[in-house]
Amino acid sequence: MPGLRIRAAEPRDLAFLVTAIRESERVPADGRTMYEAIFAMTTAEVERFLGETLRTGPADWGLSLERFLVAERAGTPVGACAAWVEAAHGVPSGHLAAIAISRFLGGTRWRASGARVRALASSAPHRSAGALQLESFYTAPEARGLGVSARLIAQAIAHAMAGPGGPPIAEIGLLVENDAAARAYAKAGFAPAWRTAAPNPAFREATGSVGFVQLRRALP
Repeated sequence: MPGLRIRAAEPRDLAFLVTAIRESERVPADGRTMYEAIFAMTTAEVERFLGETLRTGPADWGLSLERFLVAERAGTPVGACAAWVEAAHGVPSGHLAAIAISRFLGGTRWRASGARVRALASSAPHRSAGALQLESFYTAPEARGLGVSARLIAQAIAHAMAGPGGPPIAEIGLLVENDAAARAYAKAGFAPAWRTAAPNPAFREATGSVGFVQLRRALP
């Protein structure tokens, strides 16, 4: 895409990244975000949680400003994705996310979401330790169809492989119903490696989705 620049996210991108994450988390049932569907957050709470977590969250998971790449054209952000290598030791990124959300909601509201949280956990893929994780892809409407996601993927992989002992694989998890994204990732070399075995009724009721598919690509 002519004139497209891929760079590390900066504090000035926070509002754009909040929008990017919210749009990437839409569920089929009614267009709400996963945060609203699973944790019963309001739209304002989702925006506040994402903004606060991007600024202060740990660096080794996908809701840290440090983990985002931004696609920029003529000085304006038009795309973004999160990229990090899942830790081989320590707390998995999914657990870090649960801790952050539970602290934000408080004990009473977290417990009230228990059945939906368990349904999400039973439906979601397991992130492989040591694998490059790619998620929260978003392309602004005016830049769609121009290869923004492919450029973000290429830059994320190049950055991960720049040092010694790069990750052996890259993984992307997405809802089964997101056919358009799956086709775009297939063009970037990703193939299905795992799928939710059986739809969880509570997850389907909350989100309108039958579950997730995990895509993988071997890295050189």
